Amino acid sequence: MIKIAVITRTRPEEIEQCKTFVKFFDQYQFVINIVIMCPDFSFSQNQFEQSKTIILNDKVQGSSVPLNSGLKIIESKKIDAFFVISKEVRIDDYYFEKIINIFETQKYFVVGNKLQDYNRGDGSIITPIHEQTGIAFNLPWNTCALWDYKFFIDNIGSFDEVCDKNNFGELPVTIEDVPMKTKFEGMEDGLAVAKAISKEKNSRAALISNQIPWLIPFDFRRLLNHKIKMARKNAVLDRFLLERNYKDPLGNIDVI
Repeated sequence: MIKIAVITRTRPEEIEQCKTFVKFFDQYQFVINIVIMCPDFSFSQNQFEQSKTIILNDKVQGSSVPLNSGLKIIESKKIDAFFVISKEVRIDDYYFEKIINIFETQKYFVVGNKLQDYNRGDGSIITPIHEQTGIAFNLPWNTCALWDYKFFIDNIGSFDEVCDKNNFGELPVTIEDVPMKTKFEGMEDGLAVAKAISKEKNSRAALISNQIPWLIPFDFRRLLNHKIKMARKNAVLDRFLLERNYKDPLGNIDVI
């Protein structure tokens, strides 16, 4: 059986939710570490009974830099794969074991799962399926993705920090008919997939089409931020692919 490290992020006020998350993964013996990244030092190791839990207190914002810090912590753990997942994803035994089985039997360098985002307050769908088009919506996200650790280190190395900080300026998006401006950030997962495929042309990734519920907290600011992130995904990835001169990776991604 493969050995896995789980990586997630949390907020100080989400301690109880985080304990439930840890309890789920702790039941699996092949999960040898659970790395929880939190920007507040009040969130500590002592709040968890599970010895496999590692708390990373890091105030750095962004996606790539914190994830690279998480990978640095587990580099000596002799793992086969790392699973990056949001606590808001309603993972269960069926979904998790399906991801593991596909990863072990079909030799993909990353296996992700499609997601359907819901407003946790009223249960309404946030991003309808007809809006989930384009390159960004057809590859694995770090919201729920299992990566081959050795392949990642050998062929990708780290998540690209251009996804956190760059000089590309502002990006216009429209949210519910309201024009807004955001930044070119995120999509470190898609850029990593594209880098791997540009380097290893026969490598393949997988995206499971059966959607897992993804519950977004019922909070105006967090809901708005989520909608902005979803609206910009394709434009952001397109800009990053152009910047790094990586080809469209979809030809090497199996939707299963």
